[in-house]
Amino acid sequence: MKDAGMKRLRKALSGAALILGMIGPFGLASARADEAMIEGCLKAAARNTPLRQPTVLTPKSLRRMLQITEGITANIFQMINSLAVEAVQTGHEQIIDEAVESWQPEFDVEAAFA
Repeated sequence: MKDAGMKRLRKALSGAALILGMIGPFGLASARADEAMIEGCLKAAARNTPLRQPTVLTPKSLRRMLQITEGITANIFQMINSLAVEAVQTGHEQIIDEAVESWQPEFDVEAAFA
């Protein structure tokens, strides 16, 4: 059962990656004046993952996501995709605040070039 869910998740996320490739990165950090809009975008992106349980994140977690990703949409979607895969693998079937707080990027560009 878990394998079928992972296949469904990978298919959905690969579609998201194709879309991101077409539109390129877009910075949300420049829109900081409207935090409600940014949080709404992050919530919508997290809700649109094919997980069995709804993702409900606190404003603190949403701000953490924005901080980690530097407001770059490609980074945000990569983070959400990674959190969604982790949610399936752990059996939570939803992105939870604790996962956002403990999440680490797979590749740190600054460390690679330091």
